[in-house]
Amino acid sequence: MDEKIKADKIIWLLLLILSIFLVIFPIYIMFKYSISDRRSWITGGEYPVPWWPFKPTFEMYRYYLGDKRFWGNGWLSLKIALLTVTFSLVLGTPAAYSLARFKFNGKAVLLFLILAIRFYPDISSVIPVSYIFNKSFSITFLMK
Repeated sequence: MDEKIKADKIIWLLLLILSIFLVIFPIYIMFKYSISDRRSWITGGEYPVPWWPFKPTFEMYRYYLGDKRFWGNGWLSLKIALLTVTFSLVLGTPAAYSLARFKFNGKAVLLFLILAIRFYPDISSVIPVSYIFNKSFSITFLMK
């Protein structure tokens, strides 16, 4: 019995370590390339790409954080995110309340349709939704 418990704990520990690695490794790679000098990531096949840059530099951070376009685009993204959250809360809160509190014909079908949408991969709707959004709405008022 103790061997079974130990084996289960070892398996869980290995899965936990693997999960942490799968989360942390892409973040490490992004950070490593963000501070790498050109020689560290373009090796020309002479030697393998190093695990840490030869001469780490924050040159790209200085460049982008000093660019006014970066801050303008960041501010636009923040405005769009806040408007999206506000719009979702204004529509979603009363809808959720009415679905939870009231009984009406077709409620089961409506709830099924809401759940069925979650089975549809979100990424496959990006192009049609952005096309319709760009054709229907003008977001130039957000850029001011």
